[in-house]
Amino acid sequence: IDPGLVSAIQRFDLTCWENENGIFTIFGLDWLKFTVVGPFMWPNPSKRTICAFQPTRSVIELGGASGLKWEVPMEPEASVPFEEASMKLKSFRRDVPFFKFIFVDQEVAVAQ
Repeated sequence: IDPGLVSAIQRFDLTCWENENGIFTIFGLDWLKFTVVGPFMWPNPSKRTICAFQPTRSVIELGGASGLKWEVPMEPEASVPFEEASMKLKSFRRDVPFFKFIFVDQEVAVAQ
């Protein structure tokens, strides 16, 4: 996506193991932001090739940092608890959303 039109970004916060995924800017402006937020885990921390995540809320911001903000809780789609499924690779691939990283360097991570 042309960054001048839309910036779709994935943010990982290692201090609280939270992932935020979505649209952060439109037409280069931060007046509208739509993301999903929730915990993430590495089922195999030494390799870090696959990352499990569980969106727990949707966030909509209108008007930038000083504007309006709405958070809507999300129900998990999986029947298996996230913490349990994400640590067992077989059930993980079946029961929780995940990214498979295909390229990672100091500036960018590319996932499918």
